[in-house]
Amino acid sequence: MIRGLVIAAAGGAVLSIGCFSVMHALGPVSVTSHFDFSDADDRRDRSPRVTRDLPWNGGSRIEISLPAEVIYTQGPAARITAEGPQDRISTITLSNNIISDDKHPWRWRSRHHNGIVLHITAPALSDLTISSAASAQLNNIALPELKLSVSGAASIDGSGHADKVTLSSAGASSMNLSAMAIKDADISIAGAGSVKAGPTDRASISISGVGSVTLTRTPHTLEKHITGLGSVSVSPERSDETSKDTDDDGVSF
Repeated sequence: MIRGLVIAAAGGAVLSIGCFSVMHALGPVSVTSHFDFSDADDRRDRSPRVTRDLPWNGGSRIEISLPAEVIYTQGPAARITAEGPQDRISTITLSNNIISDDKHPWRWRSRHHNGIVLHITAPALSDLTISSAASAQLNNIALPELKLSVSGAASIDGSGHADKVTLSSAGASSMNLSAMAIKDADISIAGAGSVKAGPTDRASISISGVGSVTLTRTPHTLEKHITGLGSVSVSPERSDETSKDTDDDGVSF
């Protein structure tokens, strides 16, 4: 009985750490700035939808620091177009490769994306960071290396192929790259995030908290380190080849 109580207490402590990690990623909550009991959402519905190009010279890195739906498509010409309610689009800025809107902080009552859609076209955008409640769709990309970092309540879905991916998740974010062909993957989760990917050659996984990783393919080499109640699961073997599993924490999958 005592052993059961100890296990339950330890599990509760880890869950508490995961919750605090989520709140830390989301940042401090101010009653006056984040809770909105007005009819602001209705006013935004009446604001005309417009499209606006954000001046951008291109590059390999972009950070999304506002709630939005993000659609990235590879193309020869670099371009970022913002679409949505006029009163929102007019205040969006792009500086030092960071897209933000300081005049309209995210509110708990507001709709998830406030109707904002960011269309990003670039030949080789290989480093994407989301530090807001945004969601991103990567459409059929082809890159030698891809780095994705998400925090808070962000999410990323992607298709295409990349030789090596580096995935970093904090808070309650999620990444689904099961539709992407990947050779090597380095995956790091802090908090309650989730990652789904299918590297074929190597997977190195680190989880702190209650995060989860689902491998949709069985890699030749799997290294994992788990602190807390995190989990790693691997889909049934798709070939006759076996995976070499290196587990330094005794956690089975």
